[in-house]
Amino acid sequence: MQKLLSALALSTAIMLGQTPARAAPADDAIAGWTSLGTYVFGTNATAGTGETAIKNKTQLEGKFNYFQNNAAKVTIGSEVQRYTEGSAQTHVFAADRLNLTGVLGGGDAAYSGGFTNVFGQISGSIDVNNPVDPAQFGFPAGTKIEVGNMIVLQSRGIYRVDTVGSDGKIKLLALFNSNTANPVTNALAVLTPFYALKLAQPTADNAAGTATTMVFDTIPASMPSGMAVGYVKDNAFQRNDDYRAVSVDKTTKTVTTQKKFVFISQPETYQNPAGQMMIFVPPIRSAQIIAKDTFDLKNGDYAFDATVNYPQAVASRQVNTLPELNALPANQPNGLWGATWLYGKNTTPTPSSTDEIDIESWFDFYKGPDIFSAFTHGGTATQDFQLSNDEWAPATADVGKGYLKRLTGPLVGDVRLTKVVRTSAGKVDTYVNGTLVDTKGYTWTNPNPAEFIVNLAVGSISGSYAANVLFPLKPSNFNNMKFGIKRLAFYKKG
Repeated sequence: MQKLLSALALSTAIMLGQTPARAAPADDAIAGWTSLGTYVFGTNATAGTGETAIKNKTQLEGKFNYFQNNAAKVTIGSEVQRYTEGSAQTHVFAADRLNLTGVLGGGDAAYSGGFTNVFGQISGSIDVNNPVDPAQFGFPAGTKIEVGNMIVLQSRGIYRVDTVGSDGKIKLLALFNSNTANPVTNALAVLTPFYALKLAQPTADNAAGTATTMVFDTIPASMPSGMAVGYVKDNAFQRNDDYRAVSVDKTTKTVTTQKKFVFISQPETYQNPAGQMMIFVPPIRSAQIIAKDTFDLKNGDYAFDATVNYPQAVASRQVNTLPELNALPANQPNGLWGATWLYGKNTTPTPSSTDEIDIESWFDFYKGPDIFSAFTHGGTATQDFQLSNDEWAPATADVGKGYLKRLTGPLVGDVRLTKVVRTSAGKVDTYVNGTLVDTKGYTWTNPNPAEFIVNLAVGSISGSYAANVLFPLKPSNFNNMKFGIKRLAFYKKG
């Protein structure tokens, strides 16, 4: 293994075109640390001294996995996307990077729909605990609202159309901890391409991996075939990699999937009970990679250095009106967040398996591309932004505690993200483009090693994320749905 280059030697390497430009503060922080591997990505990638070029799928699979050990193929955070096993449409090699790419359908002929949201401007005040006159949503004339549709109320959450009364008024059912305490006034409403249907009878107890037919209380006429399917468990949207509604019969109210729904902790003969909510979403595919090497963060100091590329975008926070929404560029990326992060491999049971160290940027209504976070989960003691410059400031309260706002514009293009986990000092330092922006008191308590993950998440229908419209706005959003990986480097102190 090789020691980290000195600043002078590193500058020479930059002039020779071997590595992207590096900034001094982050380099000084890990000077003299031992390299555990450096990877440069792209079909034209040139490996410098001690580096490994990742130019194609075969080389990628030699050093990285496609799924986390802990989550396997199950999506987390009520996310909409499904990760693939190295699809050519989701793991796209460009000349100087690997683009993790979100695609709708992914060439799947089984899906007959698109990704169409209907937007409205709420008039008056909507109390989700009482029947709502659909005219208050402000949707275009002729918009049909059916039982099973899912409606987002901006800043409040996501709701199922539970009943439509004889007077035409709609009763909403709050999903995923969505707000029911406060009325919604002067915000956007979104009739989404998502559906929440209730089982009219238990699913069969046939074995996992076999086709399953489900019978529902109703199926909206607007729901297309080929949707990705999941179910509500622990008040969250759970979905595995390839559960698909291969046939939909709206007369008999039945849906057949090509695989039976079984969650990790359930026996193969588990029956989804009558009344359980099943969620249907357009099939969005996306990408992630996980380093095969793991890192013993409980017993050492480590650094993780990533040069990534975020899509070009305008800062789109605080979109509260239809004119503001319509003014966004057609290809404005929305509903995605690219992250580099660490999570316990969790090969053995442990009460401390929730240790997590994140570094990520969002593209949505409230946390736009000028908002950045460096959260830790599981053992955070303190938080202290290190903002001795004019580029960063704590985000305003409407975005949320713990986020940073970039004052000089969207965090797009090539960005260097560096995470230094100082177990010996009980803290984690975060650098952006070489500048220290955040320090947290934190100790990794998980006895299992950490996996290093880079992923492009697309869409979430959790209450809080959906309230921020964290899903694509329209099909043209997919033209810019990518998160580029240019360079990854791992170090250990000593």
